[in-house]
Amino acid sequence: MDAYFVCLANSLKRSGRCIAGVEVTIDNERNWAVVRKPDGSPRWIRPIDATTDFGEIRIGEAQHIPLLSVVKLEGVIPIPCQSHSEDVHYSLMRVVGKVSDADTVLSQFVDSVHRVLFYGTDRAIDIPTYAAGDHSLMFIPVSNAEIVADVREDKTRYRMLLKYHGVVYDLSVTDPYYIEALNANQVNVGKQPGLYVTLSLGLVYEERHHKLIAGVILPSSDAARSEANKVIDAKQEVRIVSVVPLTSAERRTIRKAFVIPSQNGLAVCFRRRNGGEDFLPIDHAEGVEVWQKISPRKIDIVTYSDGHRAVRVRNSGGAVWRWIQKLPRFPKLS
Repeated sequence: MDAYFVCLANSLKRSGRCIAGVEVTIDNERNWAVVRKPDGSPRWIRPIDATTDFGEIRIGEAQHIPLLSVVKLEGVIPIPCQSHSEDVHYSLMRVVGKVSDADTVLSQFVDSVHRVLFYGTDRAIDIPTYAAGDHSLMFIPVSNAEIVADVREDKTRYRMLLKYHGVVYDLSVTDPYYIEALNANQVNVGKQPGLYVTLSLGLVYEERHHKLIAGVILPSSDAARSEANKVIDAKQEVRIVSVVPLTSAERRTIRKAFVIPSQNGLAVCFRRRNGGEDFLPIDHAEGVEVWQKISPRKIDIVTYSDGHRAVRVRNSGGAVWRWIQKLPRFPKLS
């Protein structure tokens, strides 16, 4: 089964990202419409990568899925788990377009059914409450939000204070793009204008499931548009901008590089000398196998016009070495 959704969250999740959005249908004229549950609330989808430890989407595959992208999932298999009823496995995920950021569009994704955020007014819920729940994603408008910065051990974390149906919630921000804008002073700490936010119920942490700000969207002016519910840029051509080898400085940061299985094919894991790990998908997987070690000198980084990056492995050196090994050898003279 295939499904489409509008991406409303591309947030931090362990070593990768949590991608989630509201399911939509798309007709032959590229018109989209929100799919709703029997209670009238939007139906959500959270793709789960079966090849990662916590179902997170690898950063290399998530980086080209900005908010408001229209995403197609192929081979969808629902795997609901307690409050995370929206989780699905999939065989392929790709962006096919985007939707407008106008109020008339964003308001269609709003949850007007649930009047509290995930079963209570605290910042987190306990495990029994999570086990009895039936949803873990919401999209709401926020008119008077406030961003608070916490500096701990030279690292800044951000919280959002928001009021929903008369209750003030104090929640952590996990939207990396909004965090980047705050760090760069493109968005000021303090009072925020009218926003739309995606709320998510996280995985268990210290015996509780925390409520998180997983996506932040500032709407554009709400001008009347005859094609507001059209998938736009659906046929945008994605081209290769550059193919460059890893620099010597980049190679020195890598302790080991090897091929790993990925939900969308194969990827390269870069295990860093400082203990971290990065992942990038392989755009051409010919001649490489899972768990194969790759020399950083044979790795090219491919950058595409939509901003995402991938790895290309040069196998020419290996082919030459295999050819040399097949050459006849003369016996040693005693």
